[in-house]
Amino acid sequence: MSEYKTTFNYHLTHRVLPNIYYINLDIIYEYIITSPETLQKFMQEAMQKAVEMANPDIEPPYPIDEFWLAMQGETADTAVIVIAFPKCERDCDCVQIAFPLVFEKAKYYTCELSSNPLDGEKYFIIGAWEQTQDGLKHINYGRQEITDSKSFGNILIKMIYGKEAVPDEEETGTDGQEKPKIVTINGKTFEIPEMELYCEKCQTTNYIYDDMKPPYKCDNCGSELKP
Repeated sequence: MSEYKTTFNYHLTHRVLPNIYYINLDIIYEYIITSPETLQKFMQEAMQKAVEMANPDIEPPYPIDEFWLAMQGETADTAVIVIAFPKCERDCDCVQIAFPLVFEKAKYYTCELSSNPLDGEKYFIIGAWEQTQDGLKHINYGRQEITDSKSFGNILIKMIYGKEAVPDEEETGTDGQEKPKIVTINGKTFEIPEMELYCEKCQTTNYIYDDMKPPYKCDNCGSELKP
């Protein structure tokens, strides 16, 4: 596969699907997202579109007869739709994508393969493609512990819907105090990033936490980040 500049997995999950998702957002949430059969048909049509858009620099397409689909979440208003992909082999390839079941929270999330440029260690990061006035922008939420097919969805549920919960009183303090670096939501603790740094090389946003020391490195490509 080394002779190809782009894997078909990347072409499908980072180029074709994010554009189709945002272009058809209203239709997806009104007619497609709640029906596994319709969603499966939608994915097959996106797959065909990716085949048609492929060029010689892209790995030859391969068939995906049926996509693995799952809805995770205890209720419809705190759920995500997760879709799995085969042949996640190179950095930035996606093993899964997901989007919230709630229209108001709509965003295209990715679970991407990555590696440490120093020792080659493989791991997963969570990212997203976000719609902006200048087009689609990739966001990098950093390395995550992905151990099974449900890990990605479970992490997203906390990320997407947990912000609406009220932090514990003892951690928020009184009015006028410094914003806490850690909050507790539904019994779980979450660290608040100190800042965000943008990587010009791979065009991703990286979250910098209090215990991280400069020089800061991009989680995706390893490039040095400038505050």
